Amino acid sequence: MANYNEFGLMIVLTHGRPEITQQSIDYVNQNYTKYLPYPDDNFQEIVDDRFQRDDKFTIEHIYRRTGYAFVPNVPVHVKSIVTEHRSDYSVVFIDPYLFCITIQHGSNEWTIYKHYRHFQDLHQVLMNFVDEERKKSQNVLDITQGENNEYPFFPMRNNQTGFVNDFNLEEYSRILVDYLNKVLRHPKFRAHPATCEFFDVSYLSFIHGLSASRKEGYLLKQSNDRCSGQYNLFSSFFCDSCKCQHGPKWFVIKDTYIVNIRPDTHELRFPMLVDRDFQILTGIRNNGIKISNLQRTFVVKCRTARDCDDWMQHLSNLIEQTKDFSSITRSRFNSYAPVRENQLAYWFINGKSYMEAVAKALLTAKEEVFITDWWLSPQLMLIRPTDDETFRLDNILGRIADLGVRVYVMIYKEIPYALSLNSLYTKKTLVSKSKDGFIKVIRHPDINTKNGILLWSHHEKMLIIDQKIAFVGGIDLSYGRWDNEYMRLVDLGDENDTTLKSSLDIAAENIASGGIETVEAAQITTTQMAEQAGEIPIKKGRSGTNHLLQNSEDSDDEKILEEQQSFTITSTSEINRKHRYFIGKDYSNAYRKDFEKLDDYSTDYIDRKLVPRMPWHDEALVVFGQTARDAARHFIQRWNIHKYEKYPKKDFYPFLLPKSYDDINDLPVENWKDFLESEPFRVNAQCVRSVGPWSVRTKTVESSIQNTYIQMIDAAKHYIYIENQFFITIAQNSVVRNQLGDVLFRRIERAHKNNEKFRIYVVLPLLPGFDNMKAIQAVLYFIMRSIIKGDDSLFKRLEKAGITPNDYISFFAMRNHDILMGRLVTEIIYVHSKLMIIDDRMAICGSANINDRSLVGNRDSEFCIVINDIEEEDGRFNGQSVRVGKFCSSW
Repeated sequence: MANYNEFGLMIVLTHGRPEITQQSIDYVNQNYTKYLPYPDDNFQEIVDDRFQRDDKFTIEHIYRRTGYAFVPNVPVHVKSIVTEHRSDYSVVFIDPYLFCITIQHGSNEWTIYKHYRHFQDLHQVLMNFVDEERKKSQNVLDITQGENNEYPFFPMRNNQTGFVNDFNLEEYSRILVDYLNKVLRHPKFRAHPATCEFFDVSYLSFIHGLSASRKEGYLLKQSNDRCSGQYNLFSSFFCDSCKCQHGPKWFVIKDTYIVNIRPDTHELRFPMLVDRDFQILTGIRNNGIKISNLQRTFVVKCRTARDCDDWMQHLSNLIEQTKDFSSITRSRFNSYAPVRENQLAYWFINGKSYMEAVAKALLTAKEEVFITDWWLSPQLMLIRPTDDETFRLDNILGRIADLGVRVYVMIYKEIPYALSLNSLYTKKTLVSKSKDGFIKVIRHPDINTKNGILLWSHHEKMLIIDQKIAFVGGIDLSYGRWDNEYMRLVDLGDENDTTLKSSLDIAAENIASGGIETVEAAQITTTQMAEQAGEIPIKKGRSGTNHLLQNSEDSDDEKILEEQQSFTITSTSEINRKHRYFIGKDYSNAYRKDFEKLDDYSTDYIDRKLVPRMPWHDEALVVFGQTARDAARHFIQRWNIHKYEKYPKKDFYPFLLPKSYDDINDLPVENWKDFLESEPFRVNAQCVRSVGPWSVRTKTVESSIQNTYIQMIDAAKHYIYIENQFFITIAQNSVVRNQLGDVLFRRIERAHKNNEKFRIYVVLPLLPGFDNMKAIQAVLYFIMRSIIKGDDSLFKRLEKAGITPNDYISFFAMRNHDILMGRLVTEIIYVHSKLMIIDDRMAICGSANINDRSLVGNRDSEFCIVINDIEEEDGRFNGQSVRVGKFCSSW
């Protein structure tokens, strides 16, 4: 049946049918028809149900790299062909028709455009394939007896008007439909690369959780693409004198990124994510396209100008359809991610509830787990008190890895002489827990004198499950972080003597022991130390750093890490199970002594009968759905660039792909009851971060965390509540550059001018958490300069403006006390939180401290979540009834 389009060109629609009539065959002279015999008579497919879910593959199919595009035992059917005359008069007499083919594979449907020559190429390749298969097999098929409608038959004459005209075009198209459907019947034809190329599919096409492909096909890719915009476009295809080699790669456009595959090895290459600097540019000639984003630039060449136009159109559509990531103006706080509406979120106060939820959530993982921490302790007990070591972090990760979950961990690679994190031990321990190599660990950065990276670190704390559950906060999965509302100072079990001794008894014991056990950091009172710190100038000068760099490029050379599955962990002492909460190194006090010998994890490094434990106050939250996808996108961006830098040719470390935002069936998390104590809240959420050229190799710096703090402080109407490990923010200072102190001053000044009832509450640790007096005084110097010491401090500026600081802002700290072996002891509760809440309506929670390292963007890498409440309840501010958010008011 013929119809005409708006240009007056005839279009013929042909529907696929299960059989073709003999009349159709007669229409085309059988002298010009050739049968394609099947390679064998085995039409059964080998199915591995482990890597298949419904009518799609699981993510694991990508890493198996079998190259199979079509899902086994899921029908593939050519539904219809729309045929139209080509408008290009230069080829109209040679190849006058364009075939629009619609294919169905399970629930997946897509459309491709082909010319007769594409059919012809496919047929020839499959004929050659059959010949090769027949040579290999002793059971040669007798094709002379099989020339019937069971085999695919192909019209060998091309579709010139002299052979096919408008009267028999419909039947001619039916022959092609039947030919394709019969080709797709046989598993070996379906799996053949020529068939996949014809149908524009690859092993990335039908993956559960990934989006449908917008466009797939071969392009010639320049071999020497570079990072961070170092590539010069004019040296590619604008200049004839600069010749660059190209190799064919299979390119795939997904919903938010473009990626390519090596056809010979099926190796996934660097995915280019759409971001606010994602750009495409065509060349003057040679059908070239330059593609760039914040991290990378490369050039591809298309076969024809028509192909170039087609790819440009699909890439332009990609930019248009991903405005959330590509638009500079649409994202609040200038963040890489947009605001996600109607999301689920849940608080965690202190490490107990957080780590317990993490442990239970990990056991629900199906495909992937992403973890990034400043410090990670493999033998950390996540659920306490218990003697069951299955709840140890490394054992949980090993368990889920054995079940087929791939675990990707990024940890900060420290300078050994400066920090005792022993990240190499962490890496070896975790990798050894998976016999199949399903646990991958990347330590970054590699520090040397050439790259200038010495002082900055990766400070994020995230754990993401299946790219739809994201735990984010200030809590590292490491020793010393577990705590609950009791803030224990003592952990001796039945050994502790809780009868308070008299002062005479204590004095006698001190004389007998030859002295008094004290905590070094407490030798000077807090008041005295603060007063001194505010006056001690910080000396500027050159100090050698070469001694710090020794062993920084250690055995992370990784020549043997693929074999670390054989690495075993041995304990040098018997674990004392009477210490049911804090075992070995987990009983810590940063004021008394820094961690040491972390590989001997079960042995105490401080005497718990003499030294009280330092309690730890912290925060975190968990988000779901699209917000978790955004958090995963940040992790993937970091992982891929670090893999590219450190292990560009090592398959052991694969590139990662973001999952789709459009899968309404995959995004909801219905099993939150498995790991949360109560129902999460409905909120609007947004991911913000601090990253730059050294941390993620972007061309620009993102400081959306600082932007968030500034705008939240300015927008606060009633109160601001801050918990933070530091408070270093000095206005008009050449050393300290972040702007929070100035914004706080201006907000208080406005409240005073308008006679508003407005309060700011700041909770800090009483002392910085170091065992070295000089380090404590150095940090206190900047904190006191920020709060009260010096003309540029917040209090001094307020007093100059005629404002009494205590009317508007207050600072608080916490400590606890207990009886340890008959003595009354006290210790600071170390506040490690990174949290701000305004008006019980909006909050920011994550890893960022109030200092330049965390806020300016080009130093420590940080990650936070911004929450806006959408569920409300009644509250009272200044004696007046107000509506407050359920999430923020629950802190």
